[in-house]
Amino acid sequence: MQRYLLTVGLSIFLISCLTVFAFLWEQTGPSQFRKDELLWYLAFNEWILIATPYIHFEIQDEFYNGTFTGLLLKPISYIGAKIASGLGHLLFNLPILALVSFGFAFLWTGSFPFTLASFCGALILGFLASLLALFAVIGIGLLSFWVADTFSIFWFWQHCVFLCGGLILPLLAYPPLVQKLVTFTPFFYILGGRSQLVFQQDLWYFFWIAGSLCVWMAIILFGIKKLFQNGLRRWNAHGG
Repeated sequence: MQRYLLTVGLSIFLISCLTVFAFLWEQTGPSQFRKDELLWYLAFNEWILIATPYIHFEIQDEFYNGTFTGLLLKPISYIGAKIASGLGHLLFNLPILALVSFGFAFLWTGSFPFTLASFCGALILGFLASLLALFAVIGIGLLSFWVADTFSIFWFWQHCVFLCGGLILPLLAYPPLVQKLVTFTPFFYILGGRSQLVFQQDLWYFFWIAGSLCVWMAIILFGIKKLFQNGLRRWNAHGG
């Protein structure tokens, strides 16, 4: 029941965000983009942003309420357990919030700027992006080995996603140099780069974003593994 109530709350928040920006862009939207495309772009961004579980808070709590050591005794990987838990939340949130987000965009604009193939591709990219975001917040949670509160680190990560991911405005509206620089960060692929499929519906672009998401997932998973190994040595050295 608690999960259902949380998803209802997320859906209401999602609709509120989309409504505010839909009204805003009716008056001040960038002239190089159609208003319906802008709303669909934001709908795809907000879908992933809101669906991603903040599992780093759960990890942080386990460090400081004494349950972390007990979890290490279970015959399963701690990181694997967190990925499985986060994936469970994603598989619950993503379909519901997709219906809310895309349904709102369709009803508001009366348009659907995709072919069936490009829409399926956008959904696949959305799932991959949500996995990348999940791995990142797990990594932030594991920084609890070294810091007492990961909120400030998460705040910095989230705002980098907002800025370099082009949460509000498409990255195509950014200066050319900035557009090139952000492609070297994972933030671009989590939000704006993926959602630009609204404007760039070609097969090459889909495979470029999908491949980049997989590369960044591998990099962050490797980083998570190293974080956990180094942190566990520190944890054991200090007697847990």
